[in-house]
Amino acid sequence: MLLQSPTSEPAAEVSSQPTDDIEQAAIRLLAVREHSKAELARKLESRDFPSDEISALLKQFETAGYLDDQRYAELYLEMRARKGFGPCKIRQELLERGIASDIINDWVDDRDPRWREQMSEVALQKFGVLTERTQKELGRRARFLEYRGFPTYLIGDFLFS
Repeated sequence: MLLQSPTSEPAAEVSSQPTDDIEQAAIRLLAVREHSKAELARKLESRDFPSDEISALLKQFETAGYLDDQRYAELYLEMRARKGFGPCKIRQELLERGIASDIINDWVDDRDPRWREQMSEVALQKFGVLTERTQKELGRRARFLEYRGFPTYLIGDFLFS
């Protein structure tokens, strides 16, 4: 008697018809999380859907309200800010996700006083209260805050005031 290993299952039949169409694929992607227009287009292109069909679907989804870069930018900003990231990093990430600069400028303003509050909370959580003001300690905190995406002028004001 021949034993089959659990990994050797009979091959599934491959159908000549695609298992899903572009609209179903897009809806499944949007059901998981919000996407920017550019992100959704990239993901659909990677699944080899024709670019003319992708463009038509994106317009249809925008008209229906399923796809909205303004809403995406707002939600993304809130999510990343809650995780302790600053405006510079969030701005760059939104650009990488295909959000237009004018939309980003509507949502991300590094002069907003809330960023200073957020930065001090992030620094306090990471390092605790600043007890010794040595060059080494200030540099360590500045590098961390800069990595987190806070502007250098805000870091300087925070650490040296």
